Amino acid sequence: LGHANWRLIFKLSKLDLVKGLPKLRPLELLHIDLFGPVSTASINGKKYGFVIVDDYSRWTWLKVTMVVSLRTNPLKVFVKNMEFSMNYLLLELHNKMEL
Repeated sequence: LGHANWRLIFKLSKLDLVKGLPKLRPLELLHIDLFGPVSTASINGKKYGFVIVDDYSRWTWLKVTMVVSLRTNPLKVFVKNMEFSMNYLLLELHNKMEL
């Protein structure tokens, strides 16, 4: 598939458009890490990072933030964005993380 983006590969798998393409299970297992504060802040003054890696695809997201707070849960924001962009409800994650 060359350099097809993740959304295209997911759609091809879901609609069975490519023979032999396995059923993809994105976001089934996520590896998440929070780091900071770092010594050099970003241009906007953000010193903390939130890294998410999808175990199946190894797709990686990096979110930077000013502070670490329970009120601004970066995982909750990430889940809502993924549900919207993929039109895919992450029910199990909602139940486990009590978002």
